[in-house]
Amino acid sequence: MVAAEVAEVVAVVAAEAAEAEAEGTSPEDKAEAAG
Repeated sequence: MVAAEVAEVVAVVAAEAAEAEAEGTSPEDKAEAAG
């Protein structure tokens, strides 16, 4: 079920991006740090 795995990853990334915005950190910076 690759689609389900992708959807889960997208949800996690979206949550992290929301946290980063709340902390004033750029989601793009977090994505680069994650590789």
